[in-house]
This record gives sequence, C-alpha cells and structure tokens, in this order.
Amino acid sequence: QARFWAERILTQHVSENTESRIRSMYWTAFGRPADNQEVDLCLKAVTELASSHDCDRNDVRVWTDLCHSLFQANEFIYLR
Repeated sequence: QARFWAERILTQHVSENTESRIRSMYWTAFGRPADNQEVDLCLKAVTELASSHDCDRNDVRVWTDLCHSLFQANEFIYLR
C-alpha cells in the first residue's frame, strides 16, 4: 500500500516540488494541513532517504519509505 501511494503521489504531483507533495500527503493521511515543523522533518527525511538509497529525491523508494512513516504515526492509526 505504501508503494501504491508513493507511485500515486509521484504521478499525480509530477510537476510539483517536494514540499507540495508532502503537504498533499498530510491532507490525504490526516485530513489536515501539515505544519511547518512537520514539513521540515519530512523534507529532511526525503533528503536522508535519497542518500541512503543512493538515488534522487523523486525515486519511488524514497516516497515509499516516507509513506510507511506516515502509516506508522499515531495520528494515522488512532481516531481522536
């Protein structure tokens, strides 16, 4: 599911920058906008993931890993 979501993010937001993709992911996952701190953390994660995969920031592996991270957030798992 994470890979499917990552592929969708990359194809539907092909002309957008990394920050716009992250903000879209937050709307999809949590039904709310990402705050600036969350965006900054995700931007840092994308950079680190690209480095660890030895690829660019638009590689599906990077976005799959980020999707996994959002799936594991308490806010995604539990309803308030």
